[in-house]
Amino acid sequence: MAEPNISPLLAVPNEVLYEIAQHLPRHCQISLQCTCHAFYLPLQSLLISKHKDDILVFAAENNHLNLLIASLAAGADIQYRGKTRWNHQGNSDTVLHRAAAAGHTAIINELLRHNPPLEDRGGHNETPLLTAAMSGRQEAVDILLRAGCNPNTRTRYNGTILLAAIVSNLTPTAIAFLAQAGEREVFEAIRYNRQSIVELMFARGIAATIPAPLHIAAATTVALVKLCLAHKAPINKVDPREKGTPLSAAVAHGKLDIAGYLLEHGADPNTGPKKYRPIMTAVYSGQTEMVKLLLAHGVDLTSLRNPYADVLVSACERSPPSLVALLLDAKQGLLVDGNNNDWRKQGPLHIAAAWGNVGVIQLLLERGAKVDARRGPKLETPLQWAARAQQKEAVEALLEGGADTQLRCNGVTALLMANRSWGSVELRGRTMAALVRGGADINELGTKSRSVVNKIIAEERERKRLDEGKRAKKGVKPKKIVLKARTQS
Repeated sequence: MAEPNISPLLAVPNEVLYEIAQHLPRHCQISLQCTCHAFYLPLQSLLISKHKDDILVFAAENNHLNLLIASLAAGADIQYRGKTRWNHQGNSDTVLHRAAAAGHTAIINELLRHNPPLEDRGGHNETPLLTAAMSGRQEAVDILLRAGCNPNTRTRYNGTILLAAIVSNLTPTAIAFLAQAGEREVFEAIRYNRQSIVELMFARGIAATIPAPLHIAAATTVALVKLCLAHKAPINKVDPREKGTPLSAAVAHGKLDIAGYLLEHGADPNTGPKKYRPIMTAVYSGQTEMVKLLLAHGVDLTSLRNPYADVLVSACERSPPSLVALLLDAKQGLLVDGNNNDWRKQGPLHIAAAWGNVGVIQLLLERGAKVDARRGPKLETPLQWAARAQQKEAVEALLEGGADTQLRCNGVTALLMANRSWGSVELRGRTMAALVRGGADINELGTKSRSVVNKIIAEERERKRLDEGKRAKKGVKPKKIVLKARTQS
């Protein structure tokens, strides 16, 4: 519902406004109540007599104690959950829920004098106590606990008041209910970097309930990592859920400082399943500095040359050329053409071509990769992989490196693969146009495809001609301007 335009009424004297307000719709009356505090006294009796429940909710949310007292005295329902001016669809929060969420302690104390329901569930299936804790209202939590609210109730997701206190950083409440701590609470305390609470959990032996606290700490801060190590957390333990070590967790979250600290204190970069080792994670996410750090601490790349954990192939997908160069320069037997003993395994150049990683394509070709090497399950060339994936820039880079457009796989050239691939006509057309400019036979295509390619080539030629014309204009020497010297007076 659109807000009513009540601005013309703001200049009306209070006595006149009172008479006008009696004939206004309900939402306009409440708008007057909420707009200007000067209207409270003249309009209070009228509004409370007609809309006492709405005024009760308004007073609770906006911390207006006198208005709340007046509405309660007029018989407002302290359990009111219906529609209000602010929520036309209704809200299952009680007035106590609203005051607890806002942290209005004076309102909460006044409501408690009228015996409100303390354990009623609100819109998020939480009691007022849990609502106050989730909203980070420490004083409201203390008041409700003294009033007798049950601290053992749980949220719809089985969360405790301790968990709510940890998430909202209510340290006093968290310490008071530390006996409720389980695996989930310890996990969240570490994840949210609540160091004082974590220290108490370790001191009381509670942190021993989770299998791998260091894995969680490795994604937060060095201080928590030090705390976990000080309490003998295993530094090279493989978490079966994460399938990696704490070092793998630090690398996965890009924590270079934590990874360096772990390596300096005994973390083994070669521990864990090959597919989830730290170097594989760093390479796959393109973290060049992390790769430098791991290489400096003795990463073994010789065992990572199979299809399920091929470090060079993973790097060729999305990593920058500098990272791929680091791996090749490590002198650990990584070959630019991959494993020559099994031609059915995908090669680095094929992967870079399929992902359109032009910088890596150029690097591999400079390092001596065979541009027309047949690899993969169907023994195809990198150019055919790039054409099928509609990677126009990769196709152009391979053609510049000398790729042969006439090579066939099962009788199909790269041009036909591009034409038969999925994707928009525009994208397929530009890929085919690049192949035709590189020497592919356009007559392999049908009439419709040939017309699309010819149109794109003509457009590119015209665009190139216009660009050359603009550059030529910029290259024209400007007219010589002679500046006359000023005469001194």
